[in-house]
Amino acid sequence: MNNNDAHDVPATEEPNESASEPTQQEITKDQSARALKMSIIWLTVFIGCVAMLGYIVLNNTVPSRPELPQPPTWNDRERETFFNDQVDPAIAEVDQRNRAAAALCVDRIKDLFQGYRNNVPKFTDDITSYSTRFGVIIRAAGDWWNTSDEGKRYVTQKFEATLFSEQKLKKAISDALEAFATDIQANNATLLTSVKASISRSDLPDLPTINYDQYTEGLTKTYIAFSTESASDSTLWFVLTEVTAGTLGAAAQQLLVNAMTYLATTTATTAAAAGGTTAASTATGTAGGSTVGPWGTVVGFGVGLVIGLAVDWWMSDVFAEKLNGELITMLNETEAAILQGPPDKPGLKEKLENTCRALHEAYQKTLRTQILGGAI
Repeated sequence: MNNNDAHDVPATEEPNESASEPTQQEITKDQSARALKMSIIWLTVFIGCVAMLGYIVLNNTVPSRPELPQPPTWNDRERETFFNDQVDPAIAEVDQRNRAAAALCVDRIKDLFQGYRNNVPKFTDDITSYSTRFGVIIRAAGDWWNTSDEGKRYVTQKFEATLFSEQKLKKAISDALEAFATDIQANNATLLTSVKASISRSDLPDLPTINYDQYTEGLTKTYIAFSTESASDSTLWFVLTEVTAGTLGAAAQQLLVNAMTYLATTTATTAAAAGGTTAASTATGTAGGSTVGPWGTVVGFGVGLVIGLAVDWWMSDVFAEKLNGELITMLNETEAAILQGPPDKPGLKEKLENTCRALHEAYQKTLRTQILGGAI
């Protein structure tokens, strides 16, 4: 082999890897370019924000919160319409309930006296027995001789055991009035509940919320003022004040005093005209009304009647019939004096009717003040 041929074969060259990879200088240059680009972008955004803020401040165009539309307010006519359509019917309904409560109170008193009348025959049978007749006569004679009251006490015990005592009668009347007062208070609360429900159901705004304490205070002030202005007699409106104060026993006592004062006057006139033991004894038993002690009461009226009849009629066969009729008449007159009143004073029925009328006025004025405006 020729040595020159060996030299003619070209030598294999190694690949140059550094030729295809970026140099460190190129990488640094590329990163700088990218950083510069991002800086320009953020600088542009910043300048834009500053320019916008400056424009807003300089031109005073900061957007404000939109104002909410104001709710419509009621005018006087709309409130008056609501009162007429919603409140007036509720007042009328409660007024009817109050009047029904007053009628029920009167019926309780009527039932009370009817029960007394039903017991009269039993009492008459006891009094007209021969043992009781002689017991009355003997004691009555001793009373006149010794100025004692044994005869009255003897008859009073029988009267109260079979018919009624003064305390029982007073309590029964007081209980009837208390039941009426309870019904009135319940009806007042019913009216307030009804009106508040009407207000809550209404789609019209700005109706006031009615406070219970203000409502009851307004009622009390209004009907007492109304009663004071309207009453011609000082006792005419006692039911209103007694309902408020809760002292219904005093109201019952006043009714009995008025009734017995009237009966005492009537009996005294009868005694002066007719004479006789019966009229005189009855007048003595009722003289002065309930202020003179146990004999100046309804029971005293009955006891005086019994003693007088026993003396005048004790030997007569018509004693029982006479006593029975006189006691029934006495009870009828007492009932009428309590319910209808003496000629110069109103009775319980009129007092209750006036109470209902005053309450109706109080409902109107109080609720109108609270709903249509103004302070109580």
